[in-house]
Amino acid sequence: MDDREYGIGHRAFLQAMMARRAVPLPEAVAVLKAIQTQALGDHRPGDEPYVGEGTVDDFIAIINDGISDLELEIRKTVHQKDGVPVWALVNTTSDEIAKVATNHNASEIAFFRLLLNDIFIHKNTPQAEVMAVSSIDALRHGRHEDVKLTQQMTERVLEKFVEEGWLECSDEAYYALSPRTLLELQTYLQEEYNGDEDEDGNAIVRIKSCRACKDIITDGQRCSNMRCECRFHDFCATRFFTGSRQTKCPICKTEWTGDAYVGERAAVRGRGDRGRRRSRQHRELEEEYEEDE
Repeated sequence: MDDREYGIGHRAFLQAMMARRAVPLPEAVAVLKAIQTQALGDHRPGDEPYVGEGTVDDFIAIINDGISDLELEIRKTVHQKDGVPVWALVNTTSDEIAKVATNHNASEIAFFRLLLNDIFIHKNTPQAEVMAVSSIDALRHGRHEDVKLTQQMTERVLEKFVEEGWLECSDEAYYALSPRTLLELQTYLQEEYNGDEDEDGNAIVRIKSCRACKDIITDGQRCSNMRCECRFHDFCATRFFTGSRQTKCPICKTEWTGDAYVGERAAVRGRGDRGRRRSRQHRELEEEYEEDE
């Protein structure tokens, strides 16, 4: 198989991407290695081709040349929690939220918009940049007058958003945007949430970028000075402060503590207290749905 020209192997990899939509490095390596091993036919143990991140990048570049007329592109980012490279197949026609509509009705799209508003407005304040929605709050959005989903329907829609790669759900039952969503909707998100001004006429920047890699950040670290815009992914902060031997914020020079967070950790409180509060909220939510019925 000639990896320099678009062929059967590239189509096989594209099919795998279409089935998964987003693929982390270990999975991408496994898929490409299987394709290349199959192309070799009979071979002796130890003859398997080497496949690394660079191999995947080069292979995908050929695919992108071959599918550009289809208004599709495989783009690369890193997962914000662990820094593992991720490739996602995205639609390049626009960054409108309508991309989500392929498998969803109007109520479900309205529900997704409410989740985005909650993540980037209500759960994104100077005091706490949580950038994620708890399962309780997500279920409450299902009751909104523009949505009107039952509790069971809302739970199923959330499951679908996770299965399709639009959302990720943590062990603590917080919903956050996936790498695929941040790649595919990045222009929409920046235009939708970064255009407002405060009462003094200053631009409100809700979508922030990592100081090091420049990607959108919804999970990582922030400067302890709440007026400072400096943000780092955890792995970017490690590289930056280790490599430069600095201990202060590169923007405002405040001591970098490493314990001011962006993401779900910004919402964490005592585990026992959170558990009791969540149980009470679940009961209240069930009562609210019963009243709707």
